[in-house]
Amino acid sequence: MLSGAATGDDLEELTVTGAAGHHLLMVLTTPLDARLCLHLRLDRERGNLALARHRLREIARTLVAA
Repeated sequence: MLSGAATGDDLEELTVTGAAGHHLLMVLTTPLDARLCLHLRLDRERGNLALARHRLREIARTLVAA
């Protein structure tokens, strides 16, 4: 995980909002202690941010369990 220097908190998920859409970034640690970053771009007008975050977490759980 990425760690915040000031707080010591591990970074799990980051949402960046731009003019045309959202970018969701999720940092995972795999069973082999490797780091994996998932990136999802979501259209701002047509996308559902809450549903996309939920689905990205499901995908992450599947990848880490494999």
